[in-house]
Amino acid sequence: MGYEHSEDAVTWNIFRFFERNDFIAPAIRTIFPCPDSEPLTVFWTTHDGCLWEPYRRCSDQIPEKASARSESDLIFLWERKLLVVVEAKFRSPNRSDSTKWEVESDKAKRYIDHASRYLNSEGIKAAVRDGWYELLRNWMLGMELKDMLGCETFVLVNLLRKRHENEHREDPRRDFAERACVLSPNSRFVVAYWEDLIAAAPSICDHPDSGLLVS
Repeated sequence: MGYEHSEDAVTWNIFRFFERNDFIAPAIRTIFPCPDSEPLTVFWTTHDGCLWEPYRRCSDQIPEKASARSESDLIFLWERKLLVVVEAKFRSPNRSDSTKWEVESDKAKRYIDHASRYLNSEGIKAAVRDGWYELLRNWMLGMELKDMLGCETFVLVNLLRKRHENEHREDPRRDFAERACVLSPNSRFVVAYWEDLIAAAPSICDHPDSGLLVS
C-alpha cells in the first residue's frame, strides 16, 4: 500500500489490464488515432524478460552507457505504421531538480549531437538548462526507433494528471516540445491525462474490473 502513488505501479496496473484484455488500441484511441489491431507493448524498455533489442541498438548508437540507459515507461508498436512512447508522471514533475540542471546539460550533449536533425538546436539547449532532460531522451530515442523500424509516425505522449500543470507550474508542450523539437504530422508530441483514460475504461473494455479502475 505504500506504493499506491507510484507512477510505475499505476502505469503497470492500468496498462497491463488493457494489454491482457486486448484493449490497448481502444485505450490509445482516447488520446489520438491509432490502428485497430493490438500493438506490441513494451514496459520500461523490457520485452520477453530482457532489454528490447531495437531499443538496445538505438541506445548503443548514441552511445549510452549500458549501466545508465534511458528507460521509457511504455512503448507501443504497430509495425511499419505507428510508434508510441509514453512518459508517465503521477505526482512527480517532468522537470528535474534544479540542482541537476548543470550536470544534465553536460550529459545532454551526446543526445543533441547525435540527433540534431530531430531537434531545434537553440531551443533544446535552453530546454535542458531548464530541466527538460528526461523528455529530451524520450523524444530522441523515439525518433531514432521510428527511423530504425520504418514507422510512418512517432508520437511522444506525456501522460499526466489534470492538475499537473498548475501543481508543478509546467507547460510541457510550450516549454519543451514547441521550443526544442522538430514537430510534424509524422512526429508529434501529445499531452494526455490519466483521468480521461480511466473514465473511458468501462466504455472501451467490457470487463468487470473496468469499474474497479474508475473507483
